[in-house]
Amino acid sequence: MKFSEMIYNRPDPAELKKEIYALTQNLKTASSYAEAKTVFVQKDRWERHVCTLCTLVEIRHSINTADEFYDKEKKFFNSL
Repeated sequence: MKFSEMIYNRPDPAELKKEIYALTQNLKTASSYAEAKTVFVQKDRWERHVCTLCTLVEIRHSINTADEFYDKEKKFFNSL
């Protein structure tokens, strides 16, 4: 996939909090290493997705700092 084809959608902060809370609870209640590993892998996949969105914003904003959309998105990520 080309960089220009990567889709960006702003994540919902409430959903981010809900997801990290659920993953944390699942990790706390894991009754075995296998369950804990599964939760860790889910958390890692989720975190990589969010980090990818942030990186897309950083790069696209640096390409054109006059782009109001990505300027707002950069401010959004900086506020998290």
